[in-house]
Amino acid sequence: MGGWAYGAWRHGGSPRRRQAAAAACLALASLPLTLLDAPLAVGVTLAVAGLVVPVLLILSSVLIESSVPRAVLTQAFTWGNSANAAGTAGAAAVAGRVVDAVGAPGGFGVAAGAAVVMTVLALGGLRGSSQGVPKSSAPPGNHSAEPAGHTAGFAHEP
Repeated sequence: MGGWAYGAWRHGGSPRRRQAAAAACLALASLPLTLLDAPLAVGVTLAVAGLVVPVLLILSSVLIESSVPRAVLTQAFTWGNSANAAGTAGAAAVAGRVVDAVGAPGGFGVAAGAAVVMTVLALGGLRGSSQGVPKSSAPPGNHSAEPAGHTAGFAHEP
């Protein structure tokens, strides 16, 4: 639902600013989870916080695409997806240990803390942002990072 709404919305401002705003919204929506204990209130709050996640995923793709040369775009998306998976797995492990130690509010605290860190990093990216890298540094017709006639370091046989 959040991704659909974001796609339908005519947005202004840079993707970096939208990312910082979305990260701040996620942090603000996640913080109450550390205090709530009524199942209905937790469910509603999780639903609201969950609306921001697709927006952040969309913006990460937009920022990756605008930040690397076209010749390495697939590799950049792969690194972004790998970082997302590693961060999710690491956070789940930490949150699980915290839940075992102090209960569900502590696990939600891990999520809220991660959202706050994401907001700080996104705001830091606003200060140091550049205009991006040209879309293609490869010669016309060559859409790989390897020279013509090469794939993954191997020359094609004629």
